[in-house]
Amino acid sequence: HTPPTPILSGLVGSEMCIRDRLYGRTEDITFTYGQKREKEYPHVKEQLDMIYKDQVNGTTTWKDKIAEIKEKYPKE
Repeated sequence: HTPPTPILSGLVGSEMCIRDRLYGRTEDITFTYGQKREKEYPHVKEQLDMIYKDQVNGTTTWKDKIAEIKEKYPKE
């Protein structure tokens, strides 16, 4: 038994996993590449800190992390 859709709209990633455990859903859920990327991207505050440190230190940490995630989950 799954509750009505309006209650569940907008859930992604771990929220969906929790919902599925609560309601006994056992079939696989297919996520889009965008949802998979969103789940792995660092929080915005962390990304801004990475960008700042890259500018100060002349590194490419942020760009490398984003590229890694995009490569892991290419556009479908």
